[in-house]
This record gives sequence, C-alpha cells and structure tokens, in this order.
Amino acid sequence: MDLLNRSNFGSSHADGRCVNASINPASSSGWVTEIASLHKAHLLNQAYALTKTPSQCKGCAEALGHALPPTCMRDVVAMNVLTTEVRCLCLERSLESRLTQRRHTAVSLLVIDTEGYDLKVLQSYPFGTVPTWRVQFETKHLSREDRVATHQLLSQHGYLPLAQNHDDETWHHPKSNETFATGTEGASLQQAHASGTASPWRQLEQRQREHVESRRRAPI
Repeated sequence: MDLLNRSNFGSSHADGRCVNASINPASSSGWVTEIASLHKAHLLNQAYALTKTPSQCKGCAEALGHALPPTCMRDVVAMNVLTTEVRCLCLERSLESRLTQRRHTAVSLLVIDTEGYDLKVLQSYPFGTVPTWRVQFETKHLSREDRVATHQLLSQHGYLPLAQNHDDETWHHPKSNETFATGTEGASLQQAHASGTASPWRQLEQRQREHVESRRRAPI
C-alpha cells in the first residue's frame, strides 16, 4: 500500500493519509499496509473493513482541514495498492545453502503467512530433504478443504499439531530435540494424537469449539 500516493490526495474516498496514523491520530487501520498476496483480488477483498469508518474519517477531516464523508476510506485499498515483481528462487537449494553457511542441520521454525496461499507454499516446501522442526501457518484465509489438505500434508511428513488460535496453527515434528510443548495444550494434543482418539484436524476443531464456548460463558 502506498499511503503517500499523491494522485489520491484530496480524494473523498481514497486518500491514503487517512490511514496513516502519523497524519491521522484517529486511524486504527494501519494494518492495511501489512497485507500482501500473490492474488490482487484477495487484497481488494480486505477493503470490506474500511467501507464505513466515521470516527476515523472525522479525525482525518480534522487533520487535513477539509470535510470528509464517513466512507472516506472506502477505496483506499483499491486505489493505492502496489504491484511488485519478485525474483523466484529454488527454495530447496536456497535453504540448503543457508544452512551450510550457518552450520545448521535443520530449520528450527518455518513461518508462512501468504494470505490464502499457505497450502500451496507448504506443498512446494522440501520437507523430504530439509529437516524442519516446527511449522506455523495462517489458517484465516484458507477454505475448509485447503485446511484439511494442509493437515493431511503435515501429518504425512510426521508432524503433530501443537497449538492453534483464531488465525494460526503450529505443528511440531517429534524428531526434534527442541521442547515439544510449553503448556498443557501441546501435551494434550500429543497424547490425543498418540492414542488415536482424534485425528489432528478434528482435535483442533474440538479445542477451538471448547475455547469459544468457554469465552461465551465467561462473565463480562
């Protein structure tokens, strides 16, 4: 996102300065500068959160010195998105080279946050030749089918589910010498998987439902 795109300065719906907290202290939408994807449509879909932001637009109007509608951020994403060409690398050769240079024998942590492309990245990862002890990936933008496929892929490579929140999952390889889990959640996941009481993804979904239910019952 180019929040200083001068071609949109003065726009009633696409002025990036309204998102910039250094210019508009009322802005709480700086997160739009942190999203990136291989698919432009995915970025444009994130604009739903900016359709109507009256308090932020009021603050922006005060900061810029002219009136703005409560929908002043409606087109900020669509009109200020940037497209960048990136050089492709062979992931397997690149990782092996870096591990050799740093005298490591394995990847300790693989973190993937590719706005809906997490499964495709994992499918291209060289699990067979590059030992990797822990994998964290974003589930927020995965379809149910892709999420199940991701669980199956990791299970096939020997990983066990370790932790989950609303947006991410973390899986751990039992051959690692690192600590398997730092809390009862990880331990219970390991035990359930070992005993065969639940498949990894069904187990994670069950824990998520239990978490939501406990939050619902908690006093406000």
